[in-house]
Amino acid sequence: MSTRIFAACFMVFLLCAFVGSAVAKVLHVPDDFRTIQDAMREARHGDEVLVGPGTYEGPLDVKNGVILRSAEGPEVTTLRGHRWWVVRLADADTLTALIGFTVDGRRAADRVVYCSGGGSPRVLDNVIQRGWDGIACEGSSAIIRNNVLRKNHQGISCKQSSPLVLRNRITDNGKGVLLTDSAARLENNVIDLNRTGIYVEEYSLPVIGGALEKANDIFDNMAFNLENHSKIKSEGIRTLVPALLVAEYNYWGSDCPLARKFKGSVDYKPWVDKKHRKKLTSCP
Repeated sequence: MSTRIFAACFMVFLLCAFVGSAVAKVLHVPDDFRTIQDAMREARHGDEVLVGPGTYEGPLDVKNGVILRSAEGPEVTTLRGHRWWVVRLADADTLTALIGFTVDGRRAADRVVYCSGGGSPRVLDNVIQRGWDGIACEGSSAIIRNNVLRKNHQGISCKQSSPLVLRNRITDNGKGVLLTDSAARLENNVIDLNRTGIYVEEYSLPVIGGALEKANDIFDNMAFNLENHSKIKSEGIRTLVPALLVAEYNYWGSDCPLARKFKGSVDYKPWVDKKHRKKLTSCP
């Protein structure tokens, strides 16, 4: 009996040791680690790297399953770089996140935030600016929420990706959103003051708005609010036939959208009023 009790106690000890080792840690920069790179090398899946105010140099790779978060927000915490990317989240699961920074490409970075490979990393509550692509998604299902994207050649650029783009302000870019062979969902964003608001090409099938509670505000873009160059796939075969882009239930800057602000085959009816309370099908 004593042998059985000892064995049971030993197993409980091993289990407790395993659970204790699996508890997530918070790694502080610069208090515990001088640089973000140093903290990221130490971090394990489930850990958080918490960054104090200051300016930090990239490029940075966020490990799969690690949260990179600023302690006091984008107003006082900047990540910056000038080549390839500033921050990359590659082959990352939904726990992986970049939260609360100003990420600055300094007008030289190809990709300010780069979501590559499979997975669904989260990009939340950042200011992302001054790169070729503000956020570049390649083969990614990233969750892009509550960011400001400004002064980029493309605010968000997606290739063969299906991100959720939710409640962002996308302003003062060349193309606000560029979708290439992608199936993005765009909900509750403000997309304004870009040269082109949304540019769709190749074999993309995005969902843009689609309901009163998901309506985007897409207006005051210089050339077009929405430009469609997508084509049809027929039974999996790519054709050269232009595709109809459905962009129902969005606000286009007034109760009477201007047809000249759309290019290509676009169905924008019905649309919504400024307060997103009413469905409209004709001009007042």
